[in-house]
Amino acid sequence: MSQLKISVLLSLFICIGFSSFAQMDDKEKFREALYLMDENRFSSEEPLLREVYANDKENANINYCLGITIFKTFNENEKEGALLKKTTSDKTIQETFK
Repeated sequence: MSQLKISVLLSLFICIGFSSFAQMDDKEKFREALYLMDENRFSSEEPLLREVYANDKENANINYCLGITIFKTFNENEKEGALLKKTTSDKTIQETFK
């Protein structure tokens, strides 16, 4: 009987331990995204950055990294690519940055 209790408790502690490692907070997601960016794995990085961006849209570092990721995966993302093309072809923006 005590072996059964010990095995159940051990299983419970193992499950709790693995579940705590599976959940990443935004800081850990951002660090992982920076690592992926350093490895030039932009398509893997983008979902992490979008999750972090959804929680903190005012952070300049997140905005910058997400922008770089979208730029680097330009051919893969037609939606963002179309917006980028439209923005860069806008004469008002071109005149502003002359």
